[in-house]
Amino acid sequence: MSTSRRIAWSVPVVLVYLALAAGSEPGSQANCRLGAISVKADVSFRDGPDAGYLVTFPITNAGQDGLISLTVHLSTSEGTFTREQQLTLAAGASRDLSYAFHEPTINVTNVEARVSCRP
Repeated sequence: MSTSRRIAWSVPVVLVYLALAAGSEPGSQANCRLGAISVKADVSFRDGPDAGYLVTFPITNAGQDGLISLTVHLSTSEGTFTREQQLTLAAGASRDLSYAFHEPTINVTNVEARVSCRP
């Protein structure tokens, strides 16, 4: 194999590795703890009235200061919708978070929410 082929193969591998590592929390000593998740029908007034669902829950950092990644899923009869966020929480800090999902229509059924966090 020539040197140019080795370089050509190594560049995509490095780019894939960097893309995967970008979403992680390298060295974060945070330890996320989620409280009870609540889902309720909601109407917001962003560019006029817009019906949907609001997912709320408390989060606490039981570790040291650090970066926490959250993923919130709303599963319905019309599909699954996702929100993602990274936030930094101080050691022992808590927050009440809310995520709006306005994609489902008013006729949606089987509404369930799931939240995951790391680290």
